[in-house]
Amino acid sequence: MTWIGLLIVGLTAITVQGEVPIVTRAEWNAKPPNGTIDSMETPLPRAVIAHTAGVACADDVTCSQHMRNLQNFPDVQAKVLGHRLPLSDRR
Repeated sequence: MTWIGLLIVGLTAITVQGEVPIVTRAEWNAKPPNGTIDSMETPLPRAVIAHTAGVACADDVTCSQHMRNLQNFPDVQAKVLGHRLPLSDRR
């Protein structure tokens, strides 16, 4: 599926589900960044949407644990976790 297809699917899900709750880094108990985070200029010239395979999460506790597990991968050397906008329908 192309990036535009993913965008359409994402926007459709938002439209169908109504307001999407935003869970902050503090709410899922994220580790602090590994350095200074550069500010981002908008509008972005492009965005990359990636899929992270894993088990589905059905509630905030499980989803938060999943995000913390992603931070603990040994190959994560970025300043912040690359999964900035994970989506879940909590199924």
